[in-house]
Amino acid sequence: MRAPWKSTPMKSIARTRFVAAVIAAAALPALGAGPAASVSSSDEAKVFQQKETGYKEIAAADQSFAKIAESQVAIQRLVGRINALTRQIAANNQAIAGLNKLNPTKALEVQAKALAAAKSGATAWFPSDNDVAAVPSLAMAQKKVADVQQEISAKQSARGDLEKQRGTASTQAQQLFQQADGLNGQQGLDVYTQACAQRKSAADLTAQMEDIDAKLALLQKDLSLAQARQKQAESAVARIEELTKATNDGWAATQKQIESYTAMSTALLNGSGAATQPSGPPASVADALAALNAEVTAVAANRTTADTHLTAASSAFSQAANASRSIGQGYKALKGEHPLSAEMPAWDASLTVFEVGGPSLLKAQAELRKAQMYADAAYEAAARGSSLKDLKAALDEAKLTHNLVTNNTVSVPEGEKTEAVLKARTEFDNAAKDLDAAISSSTGNGQDAAKLTKAVEEYSYGVLLRTIQDDKSSEHLSNARDLVGQVKMALPPLPAEMSPKAEPSGAPAGAAAAPTSAGASTATMQSVAGKYKLQRGDPAEKGSFYSIAILELKADGTASLAATMPKIGQLETIINTKAGGKWVLAGDTVTLTLDADETGKPVPAEDKEMKFTVAADLKRLIGGESAEFVRQE
Repeated sequence: MRAPWKSTPMKSIARTRFVAAVIAAAALPALGAGPAASVSSSDEAKVFQQKETGYKEIAAADQSFAKIAESQVAIQRLVGRINALTRQIAANNQAIAGLNKLNPTKALEVQAKALAAAKSGATAWFPSDNDVAAVPSLAMAQKKVADVQQEISAKQSARGDLEKQRGTASTQAQQLFQQADGLNGQQGLDVYTQACAQRKSAADLTAQMEDIDAKLALLQKDLSLAQARQKQAESAVARIEELTKATNDGWAATQKQIESYTAMSTALLNGSGAATQPSGPPASVADALAALNAEVTAVAANRTTADTHLTAASSAFSQAANASRSIGQGYKALKGEHPLSAEMPAWDASLTVFEVGGPSLLKAQAELRKAQMYADAAYEAAARGSSLKDLKAALDEAKLTHNLVTNNTVSVPEGEKTEAVLKARTEFDNAAKDLDAAISSSTGNGQDAAKLTKAVEEYSYGVLLRTIQDDKSSEHLSNARDLVGQVKMALPPLPAEMSPKAEPSGAPAGAAAAPTSAGASTATMQSVAGKYKLQRGDPAEKGSFYSIAILELKADGTASLAATMPKIGQLETIINTKAGGKWVLAGDTVTLTLDADETGKPVPAEDKEMKFTVAADLKRLIGGESAEFVRQE
């Protein structure tokens, strides 16, 4: 996300500060004429003394402002670095989210149910009204085989018993027939009858054995079928178990990729252990946050010091204004009492020298600088707060924590912004009152200087209110344009929105204007047109963050930018986007404006505009680092 101050009028405000300084110099009257004898010389001395004190305090405040400016540059770079690291963590989160979609939990649940049904189901795995067509579970098939085998065993045992009985009956029948042959009469007949009965018993037993044999033949067929089904069930169970193992193995490999991305994010957060190069940007979020907090502490201390000096300057200029008012009243009284005095020209000159508007303007300018300083503090706090919120969201998604990124630390910048806005509004209001007094008590260039300073105050105040979405912003911006229109002196460079003919801007003042190609010849654009490639990371380094961007600038002014994060390890391409737009050339700067991606979705505001420096290749500043797009053709 783009730091909020990039879309706020910091450059314009800096310019208006310069304007205010010019106005102050123009408004200072020439000093030197002496007062009349009836005017207190102590008041005159006090005016000079308090002005001198005020100037010294302003000079001391300028020293603090120089340090503040250095810290603001450092803070901007650190916030940009944190945003860049946050985007990398977010990209890892996106990759992890894509991999988590491969989680086979539901598939494993289905496989487990299928395995249970195939392996140990009490009912048929695939039931059917036809028992032959039904597919039994492995447990059912095994039970069927066991039951048939038990029944076959029982039949075979019964047949063995019958065969023994038949053998006994056949032996007895043969013995009885032999005895009957040796006997006569009734005794022989009786033995013969017994022999026939034993022979019949043996025949009956044979018939029973043949019945059992027939049943055994059927049972053997049943056993073969049951064993075949058991084998099929065992094969199906084995296949399901193999599938489950393959699914688990695949998910284990995916989890390793997830762990790799998590480790990458952890390294981006805490660092990999290698010390950050002193000359380069912080390697980790932790280092960047530590440096950012140090700069925030330093800039807060310098703002406090500047506030102290500006407050002292305001007090000194206020006392100078009061003394000037007393002097003016004295000279006006002398003019009223002695209208024909020869000293009238001297009294008029003294009234000009000790005009109240001068010190009032100086006091207002000191208050205006305080207001702008706190407005800058609000913009800076907003940028830090937005960056920390995005970082916290990315870390929460990655399930990572850091003691510098908590709910409390993330909310601190919002409180600082609110406090800074309140202080800025108070100082803007104070400056407006003193500027009104300066305008009403000044004439000529002094009054123009006060009006122009009031215009700067109204503009700066309006921009602040617009940033916090206060409806009164348009009123202040309109007042600024009206005041500029009233100024008769030559105007210094001012923001376009302060022009009397300017329309209120819907975008924050100070934002970059739409690029033009004025001054760029077709031949020059043709020489720059071509394809450029940016490669970040090393594809040969295992598990590294690796991305490619291809920028194509066409001679007709159209352009396209494609970004790809190729396969890493076993992970296929996870980012592949393309956006189109236009480009223009002004001097040695290429400005690329992207409109929409290939799906027609608008490009986010923070990525919509990019600037490049033209050399042999194209160079762009990204997150505090110089990124070089190498010409391909």
